[in-house]
Amino acid sequence: SATTALQWIGDRSYGWYLWHWPAVVFTSVTVGDHAALLLAACLVALVPTALSYRFVEQPIRVRHSLGGSRLIAGFAASVATVLVACLVVSVGAERAWGLDVEPTVLARDNLSHVHGCHRAPQPATSQCTFAPTGAASRGVIVFLGDSHVAALSDGVIQAGNSLGYTVIPFSASSCPFIEVNVLNGDDCTLFRQQGWDLIDDVHPALVVVAAASSVYLADVGSTQPWIHDAEGHPAASRAAGIELWRSGLKWTQGELARRGIGLASIDVVPVYPDEHFERHTATVLSPGRQAAHMTVQDLGAQRADVLAAEHQVLDKRFHLDVGARLCASGVCSTMSPDGEWLYYDSRHLNRAGSLFVAGSLRQQLAAILLTQ
Repeated sequence: SATTALQWIGDRSYGWYLWHWPAVVFTSVTVGDHAALLLAACLVALVPTALSYRFVEQPIRVRHSLGGSRLIAGFAASVATVLVACLVVSVGAERAWGLDVEPTVLARDNLSHVHGCHRAPQPATSQCTFAPTGAASRGVIVFLGDSHVAALSDGVIQAGNSLGYTVIPFSASSCPFIEVNVLNGDDCTLFRQQGWDLIDDVHPALVVVAAASSVYLADVGSTQPWIHDAEGHPAASRAAGIELWRSGLKWTQGELARRGIGLASIDVVPVYPDEHFERHTATVLSPGRQAAHMTVQDLGAQRADVLAAEHQVLDKRFHLDVGARLCASGVCSTMSPDGEWLYYDSRHLNRAGSLFVAGSLRQQLAAILLTQ
């Protein structure tokens, strides 16, 4: 009867109160905190509640005194249970419960990193020349710039090779391949000179550049801004920094035009707050990172003025925008619709992310190369 059921639950209510908490917390962390799931967890908690009532509470309540041997045995069993639980948790945590806690999320396994094309003392041309298979190469695409070049290398190589072109990526951290002064100073001057030597050596059909323009310009006005003028003075305002960026790109385009070589630029990818990646690291109970998002309006606010300045130099036809692919639904995300992680930190695509945009890069590169 209903009264009997209520009495049964009432007798076990305190045990149920104790057991439902770990069930609810574990469900919330591992599965989700939807009301139906949490209610199911509470009901499942009735199983250990009934067992503990039958084999722990009742024997103690009915037998007012326990023999010495039973008391010792019970104490030993309790201690053993705790030790076994600690051992299981320790071993499981150490081995991540058999899960790949960081499934290439933070792996810098892009081809440029693997083949030593990034931050090399000089262009490693022999191991960083990626030629198409099968038919003879139709020409060379040189891909130059900062760490965004390394991050995008797989997509550009795949796109270029599919069009019949050999691709040579060469990059250095925080060194855009445009004539602008950044904090890395002498290192970037050396990198750019090596880039020009590479261009003169292979005489490519096209030079493609990529850089974290929105990042360099975001800190204008801070205590240690990236962008400096020719005399080494930091840009006084974002507008001044953007003008230095625009004029540097103009100079680079002119030098390439003098050599009879075209220039294309990949627009900066969506950049997310560093705090998100620090806050959403994987855990044993939650092995997958949570995706970061931004709207296309937020992306526009982040980079619109930078792109406008770049478009004054390069016609829009010579801009490759992977943001269109990363924000196809109107909301940018660090994760693909299929649940694949696309970034290895807040501003760089991983290998999967680079290949995710390869198809878009191919279409846009094909249109550019037709105009050459």
